[in-house]
Amino acid sequence: VTERRVVLICGPPGAGKSTLAHALNLTVYDRDDAQWRERDFLSALVLVGRDPDAQAAVIRTGASIEARRVAAALLRPTEVRVRALDAAECRRRIAKRGRTSPPIRSQLAAIADWHRRYEPDAGPSRHW
Repeated sequence: VTERRVVLICGPPGAGKSTLAHALNLTVYDRDDAQWRERDFLSALVLVGRDPDAQAAVIRTGASIEARRVAAALLRPTEVRVRALDAAECRRRIAKRGRTSPPIRSQLAAIADWHRRYEPDAGPSRHW
């Protein structure tokens, strides 16, 4: 039997959250995936949080301590990883990947917003 593993991954757009999530070889829950509507996504996260055998990587932006606390209360993660990658590097990475959905303008605005709201914590989060 595999031990429960739920990794909450937080950071701004372009930080590498999806890359890390897929590298962990866990089921990935990413709100940006086209399959999800917000209500359905939150319902899925509730199930992950209740599942004693869950094997999941959950991507949330989690800029504030409170946002990470709320996500952790829902998910009961075994690990929290935060990537507070520099805004300029996030913008460079967004431009390099060339995706247009969501629109580049909104991705760049989301990077700026994340950095405005970001609150580092000294808790159990692991920065990578």
